[in-house]
Amino acid sequence: WVAEWPVDGADPLNGMARVTVSIEDEERKFNVHSVPSDVDSPQFVALKALLASKDAADAAAALVDWLDVDAVSLDDAPPATEEDEPAGWRAKNAPAARLEELFAIPGLRDVDPGEMRRLLSVSYASTAKPNLNTALPEVLSALGLPPSWE
Repeated sequence: WVAEWPVDGADPLNGMARVTVSIEDEERKFNVHSVPSDVDSPQFVALKALLASKDAADAAAALVDWLDVDAVSLDDAPPATEEDEPAGWRAKNAPAARLEELFAIPGLRDVDPGEMRRLLSVSYASTAKPNLNTALPEVLSALGLPPSWE
């Protein structure tokens, strides 16, 4: 939806203000809350594929360490991902309420925030599955599904 109105009602030639609103199905994205701490799980492998950073394995481990409930670092985790690390950085060890929370994780600093917003979600239950009818092609591919149903 797009709404426009004059910036100055007395002088319509002074320009227009515009607001654009769009609605997007969060279940078409990859749910980061569904990723277990098992680095060999299909969800963990999919997360590594979607993060597309220089060190995707470290980024995925940092993200999972930050969200999981315990204070034990994953074997593959980069330094300073849990509360017992000397760097003073503390993992949340709880679900994220907003995607922007993930931008503060040291291991995700080189991941493109725009791509994270486009591909990842924190907005639905950890038990929910991606909606295969609307899922992004990158999400389907990361989960090991064929890019097209031929």
